[in-house]
Amino acid sequence: MFFLPLDSFNLNENDLVLYNWNFSGFIGSMFVHANIIHLLGNMIFLWVFGNALCAAIGNIAYLFLYICLGIFAGTVHMAFDAHPVVGASGAINGVVGMCVILFPKNKLHCWYFFALPFLWLLKAGKFAISTYWMVLIWLVFDILGNLGSPDGIAHYAHIGGLVGGVIIAIIGLKFKLIETPHQSVFDIGLSKNLGVAQYQLNAEAPSSIYEPFGHTKIENQTVEDKSLYPADTNNSRTSITPKKETINNLFPADTLSMQPDIQLKHCISNETTLTLYLVNNGAPLKFPKLRVPKEVKTQMSFTNLIRYKETGWIRFSTDNITIDSIEFLIYYVDSAQQQRKIRFRCVPAKSSLELISAN
Repeated sequence: MFFLPLDSFNLNENDLVLYNWNFSGFIGSMFVHANIIHLLGNMIFLWVFGNALCAAIGNIAYLFLYICLGIFAGTVHMAFDAHPVVGASGAINGVVGMCVILFPKNKLHCWYFFALPFLWLLKAGKFAISTYWMVLIWLVFDILGNLGSPDGIAHYAHIGGLVGGVIIAIIGLKFKLIETPHQSVFDIGLSKNLGVAQYQLNAEAPSSIYEPFGHTKIENQTVEDKSLYPADTNNSRTSITPKKETINNLFPADTLSMQPDIQLKHCISNETTLTLYLVNNGAPLKFPKLRVPKEVKTQMSFTNLIRYKETGWIRFSTDNITIDSIEFLIYYVDSAQQQRKIRFRCVPAKSSLELISAN
């Protein structure tokens, strides 16, 4: 609406400004801005945080929540400030608030520059920062803005939207209305309570190895590899002998009685690519390694440890073969320093992950 003439909607300027609790202003103010810089600044944040949230909750829910968050932010502004206001920043801060609960540890990649022409100085670069740090910095900016002299920024709308987004995301996670393949605030809290989130891995541990092997049904044909389950897996490529004290530190006493429990949250497939979003509801798995059919290429977000309540993904892909179903193995080291393996079968059409064997 920022670029369209008002007479196209049979509206006047006051209809799109939030003031005196006017209903049209609650909706219209979310879609107009004071100037092009105001618009571009908001759209950058909407692009970065909005894409992440929309992917997690879906298009329809995203649009509905965006409108609700904007109205909530406008209500807070009118209750505490009441100056006429325009702009999408209240709703966008609501989106940001939801993201900080759903993706607190995800990295934001930022670009910066500053120039001092009189010193012939130009500096530019980029850095990565966790979502929660960026949001905390922005929140402090809004709080200080309210304490200082008026600067023409609707800080109360920002804070109101942020708080509204945090509340909605917490409710959504608590009642399982929202699911995300990433670690949420709840996942991080559970991991820290069990003492598995802050342990350092053995520096001598080998990196993950993706070995071709398996049994998979591809385009209704069964492909067998007789070396699927080799009798001796303790060769130089798979032998892992971590130090006892490292294992004991890694697996605290309250998780030793648990067994790994890898569950499928959801999967996405497009014939030749299959991505599984997983969560471990059981004991941690150290040094996970994936073994798959030789026709399949793999990627895995898990590195040297799959913690309790940790989420992540495994992606299978082929050059030109449709994946109807696939079997794969995850090798790992348990709390007793023993090498174990779990065999799974996934059928994308049924969005199912079946545990075949564990030993």
